[in-house]
Amino acid sequence: MGERPHSAAAPASAARPDLKSVLTRAVGCHQAGLLSEAERHYREVLDIDPQQFDALHLLGLIHYQRGACAEALRDIDRALAIKRDIAAAHNSRAAVLNGLERFAGQRRRVLRLSGGYK
Repeated sequence: MGERPHSAAAPASAARPDLKSVLTRAVGCHQAGLLSEAERHYREVLDIDPQQFDALHLLGLIHYQRGACAEALRDIDRALAIKRDIAAAHNSRAAVLNGLERFAGQRRRVLRLSGGYK
C-alpha cells in the first residue's frame, strides 16, 4: 500500500506556540498564585519575543513576590527600556526599590548591632 509522504519540517504555526495564548496562560497562573507555572510561561513568551514588555514586567513581579529584588529590578528595568510610559511598571519598580532599601536598612542594623562583624 502507498505510504504518505514524510514532511521534513512542521509548519511554523505548529512549531511555535501562539504568544498571546501563552501570555494569557501565564497571567492566569500568576493571578492564581501559581508562581512557578507563571514564570515558566513568561519565559516561554520571552523565548518567542525577548522584548515582550508584559512578560518582562510580570516576570519581574514574580521575582519581587519571592523576595528576589535584584532580579526583579533587572527585569522591570528591561521592560521599561522598551516602554517608558507605563505607570504600572514604574509603580512596580518603586516597590522593588523600596524592598531593596528595606534589605539594605536591615543589613545596616545588623552590622551596627553586631559591632560590624567580619
